[in-house]
Amino acid sequence: MSSRTPHGSEPSRVLVIGLNPAWQQVLDAPGFSPGEVVRAEAYSCFASGKGFNAAKVLARLGHAVSLLQVVAGDAGGRVLEACAAHGIRSLHARAPGETRTCITVLGSASGETGQAVGGARRAT
Repeated sequence: MSSRTPHGSEPSRVLVIGLNPAWQQVLDAPGFSPGEVVRAEAYSCFASGKGFNAAKVLARLGHAVSLLQVVAGDAGGRVLEACAAHGIRSLHARAPGETRTCITVLGSASGETGQAVGGARRAT
């Protein structure tokens, strides 16, 4: 008997090329307004980036997923741990520096959001 995805199809072997991994931090600060200091009511952090997000969905659907990516530093190590936790095979190269960190502030009551990205070096 062969295994099937949740939708009844045969699982595929998929290679995702994701050259923009990130460690995402999200603060939920309902009263957030640019230029103001507010207290966050919730905080979460997780691996992210377009490639990682696509790989995670494909793995949840039952496919055998490999993710080609470049990681660096402590944040890169956390991305690799997240790949393992989600059943994603990481085909990666290590680079000097640090995998980018994205910080998002959500103002659930105000409707405002803010984003900061740091850590990764610009390609020259």
